[in-house]
Amino acid sequence: MRALCESCSRPQPVDWRPGDLCAWCGQAARREVRCFWCAKWTPAAKFCRTCGAAVVEPELYGAARMLKDAGTDRFSVPRQLREFDAEQIENFTRIYQEHAVVAAHHVAQTAFLEQYLEQRHWSAALDDTLAAELPWSIERFEKMRSAARRVPEHLEGLDRARAIGESTPFRETWALATLARLALEDWTACNEAAQCLVTTDETILWEAALALSHWRVLRGPGSPADRRQLLDALRRCPLKEPAALRLALLGEPGGGPLPPEDFGAALVTGDVARLSTAAHEGDPLMQFAAAQRLIELDAAAPAAGVLRSATPDRQLALLRLLERRKRPVPELKEALFEVAANAQERQVVDGACTVLCVGCDAGDALPIARAGRGDPAVYQALLQRAAMPAPVLEQFGEFLIAEGAFRASQWGMKDVAREGRMPAGFVARHWQNAGIETRVELCRFAEMQLGEYGDEELHRFLGMAALTPSDVKVQSEAWSCLYRWYDSFGFPRRRPLAISPAAIQFFFGSPGRFLAGFERFLEGREILRESLQRDRIANLLGDPDSAALPWFVELPAETLAVAGALAGVMRDGEIDLMIRLACADLLGFLGSAAAFRGPVTVLLRTFQGTDMDLQSSRALERISQAAG
Repeated sequence: MRALCESCSRPQPVDWRPGDLCAWCGQAARREVRCFWCAKWTPAAKFCRTCGAAVVEPELYGAARMLKDAGTDRFSVPRQLREFDAEQIENFTRIYQEHAVVAAHHVAQTAFLEQYLEQRHWSAALDDTLAAELPWSIERFEKMRSAARRVPEHLEGLDRARAIGESTPFRETWALATLARLALEDWTACNEAAQCLVTTDETILWEAALALSHWRVLRGPGSPADRRQLLDALRRCPLKEPAALRLALLGEPGGGPLPPEDFGAALVTGDVARLSTAAHEGDPLMQFAAAQRLIELDAAAPAAGVLRSATPDRQLALLRLLERRKRPVPELKEALFEVAANAQERQVVDGACTVLCVGCDAGDALPIARAGRGDPAVYQALLQRAAMPAPVLEQFGEFLIAEGAFRASQWGMKDVAREGRMPAGFVARHWQNAGIETRVELCRFAEMQLGEYGDEELHRFLGMAALTPSDVKVQSEAWSCLYRWYDSFGFPRRRPLAISPAAIQFFFGSPGRFLAGFERFLEGREILRESLQRDRIANLLGDPDSAALPWFVELPAETLAVAGALAGVMRDGEIDLMIRLACADLLGFLGSAAAFRGPVTVLLRTFQGTDMDLQSSRALERISQAAG
């Protein structure tokens, strides 16, 4: 039995009593009962208004349905009910009630799902459908009872919705369970919910469209539904306010007035006050959605708490949104540093540091670098986005060297090497405390700076690094960087590093320092065995400037020490022949001075009968010609 309003046709609450007015509109309500024959609701009068069958008392309804199922015609049922004894009526009623209880379970399951949906008519419709079916055949009864039992009564919320969806024999209830799961933030139901858009039941189509375009879905996993299909369903949906809100959330305004109390309306209108409150007081997804919208509105301050407490994937989404906007957010600086310090996920750390780099204060550069925990992506962001003045750039370079992370190939280093940015003396000042790998990178960075503005002090430093014995990898890199820079001048090529008065003065300052340094260079045999630098070293040794010879004559002891070092190189069979031949040529050059003729001649003659015999003979001929 139920009560139905005669004005608005809405059913009354279960505690309605005869004489009560409609709970919805205040008009008169009437008592209704189901017709035993057609199972339609009809006023509690003598005959059904649908099929004309006599109306029986509610306590006889089950027995009447059993008689109908047995084949009794509609007009004989009331008479037979009067003729049966009480035990037979009770037996019929008991059998029917077993079926009715199972049907009520399925109706209650649908009613449970409706609390998460916009429309709530399906449980009543299922009740009407099942009422017309009862009693079932034995086979269908067992199937329906088994399905009902697979949903434990103790389950609530999402667990219950899942269990209903997995067990229900009704396609419509499965669809409603899927949409309820979506409303309960079970994002695994997204694709199944999208399938509900392909249906002939428009009420389910509309409900699916509303569910898939809810702000929780759009700001959560995102809707998997086809946009055109979604918009079409929303435009045809009879629930105007919810549909208008969903259209606005999808960027299609003009669908009608928005429900003012819905949080989605605040997202659409950009109500900063309400969004700020939601960012502090809402559930996690509401906080996240509010934070996103506040960032979009350039009112990010209330998003600080969300940024600190959100899950890593949501933190990353907020950080990427901030990064895309490419605007400084000083109001979030403290929160961003906390996120970078506390996050376990590398992407979150990088994202927080990258956002901090945009328009950061000079004093924040090193704290950001430390917060990056050694990630080159953070260093790249600092180099490319943070406008660091020269002193701060040098401090940052010092930090990278200390961390073993200085790389000339790091994105952004090309900009840092430009004139006016990293000081030209940076490489020289930090060379002594740098390790081998870092010195290699410093050579490469020095080459970049030279390529930008050719600083003389840096040129001198790199030339001395090439001539000063050290780790062969570092010394060889210095040669390569220096000569790549020389080669960049084009033709005719200029080689400032040479045995000439100008080069000696530029690199060493005096002939004495040159001769002492050059002797050490020749005794540092590792670089002479480096095949990569063979041609460069051979050219240096084999093409001295005659103008330098008078300087050497003034320093006979130092020059003869160099001559001895040259002879030592000639005797080393592990050194490439081209360099050894160049050493013989340089000895011939020195011997052409009368002051050195005797000692050099003696040295050259020691190579008779060796692989240096021919080149030594040529050097001796040169000396003879000079003496002639």
